[in-house]
Amino acid sequence: RPAKGLRFNTRNPAVGALLIVVGIVMQIIYPIFYYVVISKGLIKYSSYKFYSMLIDPFPGIFLIFDIEYCDEPQMIYIMGCGINGIWVGFTTSSVLVLANRALEMFSFKYMRMFFRGALPYLWILVSFGIGIWGFFAFRPVIFNAQVKYIWDICKAISWIWDPQIPDDGYDFLSYPAPKLSVNNIVTCSSISLIYCLIIAGNCTQRESLTSQQIEVLTQSAIISLFSFVTSSLYILMQYIPVPSFLITVAFLCYVGSSIAPGIVFILFNRDVRETAITVFMYPFK
Repeated sequence: RPAKGLRFNTRNPAVGALLIVVGIVMQIIYPIFYYVVISKGLIKYSSYKFYSMLIDPFPGIFLIFDIEYCDEPQMIYIMGCGINGIWVGFTTSSVLVLANRALEMFSFKYMRMFFRGALPYLWILVSFGIGIWGFFAFRPVIFNAQVKYIWDICKAISWIWDPQIPDDGYDFLSYPAPKLSVNNIVTCSSISLIYCLIIAGNCTQRESLTSQQIEVLTQSAIISLFSFVTSSLYILMQYIPVPSFLITVAFLCYVGSSIAPGIVFILFNRDVRETAITVFMYPFK
């Protein structure tokens, strides 16, 4: 536990409650999505199988009850390991979803070669395996938040490696996480390459794409974009001292990557949107 005077004020009930509410709503949307995919027979498409990996947790409870690493070091340490595992599994799945869409645009033959039949489930197991490896092998991130006043959104809040002691003591270079950085660099590089291929495919084969293919491609591209932006910011934070607001931006992008699939499903998938409206409006009928 830090010396007196070094403990941070991490209480921010408003932001914490917002994160919890958003998390609950998103976790309601995911089962609706799975129901629609299974009931409509969409599970036969390999891209929908990968969406089972696109779920992430929320730290709102820490901001409501003023919990930081020094209060519950064992719990937050374990959660940090878990978030590492979930994150690398999430990024792997994001790349696989985007690769699946790109291959379908360029060559249905190669798409079937890599994603036909039970192969998508094999790739999902690979994502889970990488996630488990990340849980045990990566330096865990820890939850830190610094709030000066209750009306401040936050001075700096994120799951990061640096314990930030003393106040404003950002020193990321002293807390390296090379394995996680490699994962983020590979994620950014892979998504950048696949985006370039998709753009080229759109320019040459757009007329041959069905409306459903374009819809799923749009969903996959937006979800992967959140992985790309979040990974990029964490790479930057690992090697370059950054201002506190950028740490918060990275955290918000991380939360955005958690909720992006649910939002994308609602905005761009008509079946999921109609079913979700029915579920949420049912109590008021």
